[in-house]
Amino acid sequence: MPRFYFDLYDESSSISDEHGEVFATLGDAREQAVAIVLDVLSEAHVFRPARHGCRIRGDHGEAFCDVRVTIEVFAQQAASDA
Repeated sequence: MPRFYFDLYDESSSISDEHGEVFATLGDAREQAVAIVLDVLSEAHVFRPARHGCRIRGDHGEAFCDVRVTIEVFAQQAASDA
């Protein structure tokens, strides 16, 4: 079975997966990438616009896909500020 590597990134940094995990299919690896990004978001405490992602790559460094989440913050003008 193939080994997939899950590299994390945001606007300012990245972390390369040195060990990887074995999955039967790319679809299974993609599900894992979604779970990883959601886990990162749950711990991020983001109060500003941000983009977080996880790139899935293979044994030879080839990129298979990216799972990205963008957080946008829209301020609503209060009625007393009008």
